[in-house]
Amino acid sequence: MLKKWLSSKAATPKIILGALLFSVPIVVLPYDKNLLLYGLYSWLIIGIYFFTSSRFVKDDDKILSYLTDVAGGNLVVSSELGKQTKSIILSYSEKISHIAHTLSKGPGLSTKDAYDYEGFLRNHKGIKRIFITDETGQQIYNSAVTDPKKLLFNGDRSYFKNAENTGKPQVSNCTFSKRENRLAIIVAAPYQCNAKFNGIVAATVDLIEISPSSEKKQNIVLGTIQVLNGLLRNIKGISSKAKSSAETLAMSSQKASDTVDEVSKAIDEIAEGACAQATDTDHASQTASRLSTVFEKMDHKTSEMNRFSEKIIGEKEQGANAIKQLKEKSTLAENTNDSVEQAISELDKNTQSISSILDSISAIAVQTNLLALNASIEAARAGEQGKGFAVVAEEIRKLAEESSEAADQIRDITTAIINGSGQTVETMKKVKHISSEQKKAVGDMEESFNEISASIVGITEGIQSIKASSNDLSFVVSDIVKTMTNISAVSEESAATSEEVNASMHQQSSAIDEIASEAESLNALSIKLNDELGKFKV
Repeated sequence: MLKKWLSSKAATPKIILGALLFSVPIVVLPYDKNLLLYGLYSWLIIGIYFFTSSRFVKDDDKILSYLTDVAGGNLVVSSELGKQTKSIILSYSEKISHIAHTLSKGPGLSTKDAYDYEGFLRNHKGIKRIFITDETGQQIYNSAVTDPKKLLFNGDRSYFKNAENTGKPQVSNCTFSKRENRLAIIVAAPYQCNAKFNGIVAATVDLIEISPSSEKKQNIVLGTIQVLNGLLRNIKGISSKAKSSAETLAMSSQKASDTVDEVSKAIDEIAEGACAQATDTDHASQTASRLSTVFEKMDHKTSEMNRFSEKIIGEKEQGANAIKQLKEKSTLAENTNDSVEQAISELDKNTQSISSILDSISAIAVQTNLLALNASIEAARAGEQGKGFAVVAEEIRKLAEESSEAADQIRDITTAIINGSGQTVETMKKVKHISSEQKKAVGDMEESFNEISASIVGITEGIQSIKASSNDLSFVVSDIVKTMTNISAVSEESAATSEEVNASMHQQSSAIDEIASEAESLNALSIKLNDELGKFKV
């Protein structure tokens, strides 16, 4: 050690000064005793100076060693605070424990009445602040705020938790108190009431002020290194969380991108289906319009038949008088029978036409039902955006079923009419036979007339029923036309909306790709930061 010190630059001026002072008593020894005493005194001063200098050099070497380790990335220092400093901290810990004990016996947390904190701070210069928390960790005495609703929270600090869990005083590592703006040690002691944890009494101790001069440099360096160590630990934790979050964000972005692609494909399919449906409904609407025209013609024919039946009824009133002239009118009767037969034939043709139309309506209803079912399926695939479309499709399906049921009912009626027409034809044959025998018996003719009259009434009622059914069916077809028009409009609107949604999904996909790219960049930066932090040993 001496050899090392002698070779240092710091030792050179001290050696020269010592040599000069040492030479004085040798030179003047034969001449002056006072000078001799001066020389001996100089020797004593030099010895003390060399002793203390070597001690300071030893402390400086320690500090230099610490700083060299820090420069090399090693923040784990095996040394501890000086013994005298630790002794002072221990005494302060005992004082804080005494305050906690006093609080445990005192009147709750009437803090200033329970203990003279100002006097305690005056007598212990190294303690800068005393604060007390309740069992939740909120600071209830000496808080930086005055509003009780905004009390400081200190319960998440490790030394507070350890004091609560162990029931014993705890001393923190070196920390930097932002409130006091200095290196500090926190001493914390739990206080209880009826063997139940009530809170923490803690004190902020100024590390520099309590350190003896011989340990001050070392304590400052060690305290600073411990603070840096804690900061780097926190940064490492944050960096690890950032890396994990970046990885999670990248995975989530990828999943979101895949989901957007799937939704975009589904929307494309919906748009295609909506366009196809719009085309189909347009064709159906045109067909229904043509059907409506047919029903208008049918209504015109049935109106004519109704007027004809009314005319027959009027002629029936004159039938009684016509019986007397039946012989003379037989030819007219035969012609009338021919006309009736022709009318019945026309009626039969019309009813056959109605049956054909009803078949078309039934086919349209079945096709509409299938289209509505397909629309419901496509709406279900669309999810939330297809709910409105699903409701419309369900209403269309119901209307199709109602149209089919109405067509079946009309078919039953027309079947009855056809059957009635057949019976009427048979009756007309009988009328012809009776007409040929009119000359034999007027009574037989009168009876036949009554039968004809009854048949005419039935025909009239049948014609009126056909007219009423035709009107009802015409209204149904009109509603179908309107519904088809609405469906076509909705389908076109759905297709347009699907295109807009698809465009939005593409924009969202681009945004997700950007997020994924940023997440990858963040992940790369986190990895690089972890690599750099890994160079420090904490």
